[in-house]
Amino acid sequence: MISLRRTAFIWLSLLLLFSGIVTTVTSYIQVTRESDELLDNQLRQLAHYIGEALPTDLQPVPYNPSFEAEENFVVEIWMPGETQARSSNPTAAVPRQAQNGFNNVQTPNHAWRTFTDIDPRRTVQVSQRLDVRHELSADAALRAAIPIAILIPLSWLLLGLVIDRLSRRLDKLAADVAERQVTSREPIAVEDVPRELAPFIRAINDLLFRLQASMERQRRFVSDAAHELRTPLAALKLQVGNVRSIATTRAQKERLDEVDQGVSRASALVQQLLKLARYDAEASPAPPEPTDVTLLVHECIAAIAPLARSRGTELKLQATELPAVETTPGELKVLISNLVDNAVRHSPEGGKVEVEVKAAGNDILVTIHDEGPGIPEPLLERVFERFYRVAGQEVDGSGLGLAIARSIAERHQLKLSLRNREDGTGLVAELQLPGPSGQPEGPLSHP
Repeated sequence: MISLRRTAFIWLSLLLLFSGIVTTVTSYIQVTRESDELLDNQLRQLAHYIGEALPTDLQPVPYNPSFEAEENFVVEIWMPGETQARSSNPTAAVPRQAQNGFNNVQTPNHAWRTFTDIDPRRTVQVSQRLDVRHELSADAALRAAIPIAILIPLSWLLLGLVIDRLSRRLDKLAADVAERQVTSREPIAVEDVPRELAPFIRAINDLLFRLQASMERQRRFVSDAAHELRTPLAALKLQVGNVRSIATTRAQKERLDEVDQGVSRASALVQQLLKLARYDAEASPAPPEPTDVTLLVHECIAAIAPLARSRGTELKLQATELPAVETTPGELKVLISNLVDNAVRHSPEGGKVEVEVKAAGNDILVTIHDEGPGIPEPLLERVFERFYRVAGQEVDGSGLGLAIARSIAERHQLKLSLRNREDGTGLVAELQLPGPSGQPEGPLSHP
C-alpha cells in the first residue's frame, strides 16, 4: 500500500538534497573564484605599493631568514639590467618574468602565481605558492558551504515535522470516520480538514447519504414484505390443519404434513427477516441490565432441546457460576440461540453439541462445539452473509441465523468468530463478552 506521507517525505527530501548539493557546489566554485581574485588583487596592490616606495639607488641587502614562512609572499626587486636588489626569500628563486601581469611559474620545488610590475627604473615581482592559494581558497569555500550542508538535515527534520503535523489531521479524520456508527446520519465535518480534502469529504458524505437511503429502502421493503407474509402464512397453516382433520387416507395426511412443514419453514423465515430488519433499523441497542449469562445460556439450550431430541443429538452444557454482567438479555438470547440452533442442525443425527461458559481473564467466553462437517477456511467469514450456504451442506434453515448473530454482536461490540475443530470433527463458535473481574466459583454440569 502506498503511503502518501512516506512518498511526500522521500520526494521532498530528495528535492532538498539535490538543491543543497547544487547550492553547495555552486557556492564552493563561486567562493573559490572570488578567493583567487582577491589573492590576485593582493599581489597586484603589493607590487604597486612596493614599486612606488622604492628609491632609485636601492642597494642589495642580506637575506633575513627570520621572516621566512610558506604563507608569505615572495617579493623580488630588480634594478635596470639583471641586478637583483632585494628578495624576501632568495631560496624560492622564482624566475624573473619578461612581461607585465600575472603568470603561473613552475620552479623545481613549487608552482607559483606571480605578478610582475615592470618599470624603466625597476622591476617588482610578487609571488605566492599555488598550493597555499588553493588551501586558502578551499578553506574559505568550505566555510561558506558548511552552513548549507548543516541546513540540509535540519530541513529534513523540519519537513518531517510539517508532514507529520499535516498527517495527524488526516489520522484524526480517519479515526473520527472509523468511530462513526453504521446508522449515523451526521455528515463528516469538513471544518477542520485541509482545503484540498474538502471536496473529497463532501463526495464521501454524498455517497453515505445515498447508501443510507438505499439501505433504508431495503430495510423497509424487507420489513413490509415480512409483515405482509406473516398473516397469510398463519392463515395457510391454520387451513392446512383444518384440511388434515378431515383427511381420510394416509397419503393425503402425508402430503398435508409436507405442506405444513413448508409453511412452518416459510413462517420461520419471515420471523427471521423481521428480526433482521428490526436489528438493522434500530440505531442503538436497548439499555443494558444485569444478566446472568450462565442462566441465559441454559434457557437457550432448554428452548432448543426439543429440536435436539428429535434429531437424537446430545446437548450438553458445562458452565461456571459467574457474576452478572451488564448486557441486553433479549438480543443476547437470540444470538446464542441462533448459534446453538445452527450447531444442532449441522451435527449428524445421534451427534453431540457441547456448550461451555467460562471466564477468560476479565471476559466471559461462550463456546459451542458441534460435530458437523465444518467449513472450509476461506468461507468462515462468508457464512455470516445473508442466505449464504456452503455448497454440499443440505441443512434445514433460513440461512439468516448467523447473519442475525453477527448483526447483534456488532451492535453490542462483541467478538464472534468461527473456527474448525483441531481434530477435524466439527465447528467451534466462540462469543466473547466483556465481563466483571473475578474468578469463577466452580464448575456446573447440566445435561
